[in-house]
Amino acid sequence: MTIPLQPGIIYGPVNSRRLGRSLGINMLPLSLKICTFNCVYCQYGWTKVHDQRLADEDLWPRVETVVEAIERALQTVQPAPAYLTFSGNGEPSLHPAFSQLVDEVIRLRDLYASSSKTAILSNSTTILNKTVREAIAKLDMRIMKLDCGSEKCFQSYNRPCRGIE
Repeated sequence: MTIPLQPGIIYGPVNSRRLGRSLGINMLPLSLKICTFNCVYCQYGWTKVHDQRLADEDLWPRVETVVEAIERALQTVQPAPAYLTFSGNGEPSLHPAFSQLVDEVIRLRDLYASSSKTAILSNSTTILNKTVREAIAKLDMRIMKLDCGSEKCFQSYNRPCRGIE
């Protein structure tokens, strides 16, 4: 059974078994799931945009829009969430300004919710990109997907886009 895509940049706070009270940050388009995988078990269903490089900048929420949404949420959510979690409608690190947004979230966290930590839920496919890797290293918790022990299983269950093994 699939669930609807997140309709906004901010969702929650949700109660997470792993992270406690977590404020979700969806930097992906609101009307479309974008991921480098097409996992058979994905809660959001099939991946229609299935690529590592997406040049259409108009597709993505603007940095200013994301920052404003996060700032509004942090000013109003009480008590502060345990985690500010990059997640959403696919793979969050695919956003072209991912590194800049990590820095902005950390800045806003320090300003409005210093007790909160930062996290990412990632499928790990962008970790070879040095800029993405450095940005992810700044986060307090990195939940990186690894769910298949063989290439055959990986291809069968995760259905990665071309070039990912």
